Amino acid sequence: MNTRNLERKQLSEKLIKMSKAINMPRPIKGWIKAIRTALEMTSTQLAKRLGVDQSQVIKLEQAEASDTITLKSLRKVANALDCEFVYALVPRTSLEVKFEQQIDLVAKRRFSSLQHNMELEKQGLSEKSQKRQLKELRNIMLKNPPKKLWEEKGQKKPLKVSHTVMLKKPTK
Repeated sequence: MNTRNLERKQLSEKLIKMSKAINMPRPIKGWIKAIRTALEMTSTQLAKRLGVDQSQVIKLEQAEASDTITLKSLRKVANALDCEFVYALVPRTSLEVKFEQQIDLVAKRRFSSLQHNMELEKQGLSEKSQKRQLKELRNIMLKNPPKKLWEEKGQKKPLKVSHTVMLKKPTK
């Protein structure tokens, strides 16, 4: 397993633990106000802990509720509330699955283009040979992903093939 594959797998395993957070939506008025009020802390008291005016705390709470607060501000407020600040992008599916789905998509697209050209030249492969060749192309791409792997999604015409695979018509 190459380094990038190992890194992807390790990151994917870490992010699986974070996926539980997806089902915990942010309170309507935001985490800052929810935690502050749950602690029975006034905005003036939080302002003092932050070293800012009370009006700044109200602005921070509004900014969080409207998704315009900065990570830096959230980190400072979390510290003032004696909270851990957690920031993550949590994939909807594992990184491994997403990566392999894209490899499959690109491999099929590339193979389809090559197969079409072979059929035009009366050199098409049997269905069994097509499956075997497609699997071989997929395995090559998994070991050495193309640089433009994510640029091909939605391409109308096939990109130049960077992985050369010989498609041979089986001899009888």
